Amino acid sequence: MIGMRKMKSTYQSILVMGLLAVMVACAEVIDLGTEDNAGGQIVIFGRITNGTQGNELTISRTGFLGQEPIPVSGAIVTLHDSQGVVGNYQSDNEGNYTLTSSAPVARPGEPYFVRVEFAGGGAYQSKPEVMPTISAKDSLYFEVQEIEETSDQGITSTRFVVSVLSNTEIFDPRPDLFIKWDLEEVYTFEQAVLPMHNFPFYTRNICYMTNELEQQRVQLYDGSELRATSINGITQTDRSIDESFRSVHYFNMVQQSITKEAHLFWSGLDQNINRVGSIFDQPPGRLSTNLYNVDDPTQEALGYFVVSAADTTRLKVTNSQLGQFFPEPCPKNPEVDFAPFMAFWFIERYYEPECLNCLTLRNSSLSRPSYFD
Repeated sequence: MIGMRKMKSTYQSILVMGLLAVMVACAEVIDLGTEDNAGGQIVIFGRITNGTQGNELTISRTGFLGQEPIPVSGAIVTLHDSQGVVGNYQSDNEGNYTLTSSAPVARPGEPYFVRVEFAGGGAYQSKPEVMPTISAKDSLYFEVQEIEETSDQGITSTRFVVSVLSNTEIFDPRPDLFIKWDLEEVYTFEQAVLPMHNFPFYTRNICYMTNELEQQRVQLYDGSELRATSINGITQTDRSIDESFRSVHYFNMVQQSITKEAHLFWSGLDQNINRVGSIFDQPPGRLSTNLYNVDDPTQEALGYFVVSAADTTRLKVTNSQLGQFFPEPCPKNPEVDFAPFMAFWFIERYYEPECLNCLTLRNSSLSRPSYFD
């Protein structure tokens, strides 16, 4: 149900940009300081949804100005509802925590919060938030567009793009309805075909690339200001047509029904990372948070634990729909027929590294998404 498998990297990178915008804007606006000898201020960001995917959390500490937060591993992280602990998180060595599959699926209408306990002592919790219900339905479609662009040097060029557009039907335009949308793309890359008699143990893998799109854009709906029953014709992205459209190409839009407090956090983050105006404008302010130190409420963490109900809408685009066909990325070279037995060192000169191991590509995985064909 939840299509965003890369929530961690997307949200953390956006949060980092927001923190940097706050820190560099004006030293009098926010002083991050340090809490102890372990480093700077704690940064926690995570999400619980009504599905089995995307239930992840990252923990880090702020570093020096201009540097990304430092990952924190080894904490004990638990998910709670009104009755007590309902799930535990597993940690890697890079500050990433994933809710275990044994945890029950979270339900709209129920309150949830997260608790983080550090090995050296100290604990943080998020304030309980009730998971909203899904009150809108999205649909996606695309158009092929020719975009004309002019460089700084005055040179005009054109490029063809797949413009992904959305329509949203809102079932209940109530004042406490708040929505956030995220967009990703998924496509494949196939390795080279090698002769079986020379490379009998070689496996021709297919990798699935997942990329977050429009990361700098925070797209929100505020029901306290709008009473729309539909939102139509919104351009979600203009994706340049390239070899990634060689075969099936999916666009996945994840709609999240969030709380008013989470909307305030995302709205503030959007203002911080996309602030425009002169140096005399009001500088970015402190981001709202629902996190606090259990033992010392004055030691506030940065970040947010989002309680959201999510739904995913998918758009499938094929090269036949675009009327464009691309050559295979790893065409067979006749020289490989004369390679010594299992001599990859001999054939590496004829292929790009990804043709023999597609996992070298950024954001690649051998795990085939269930919806992919």
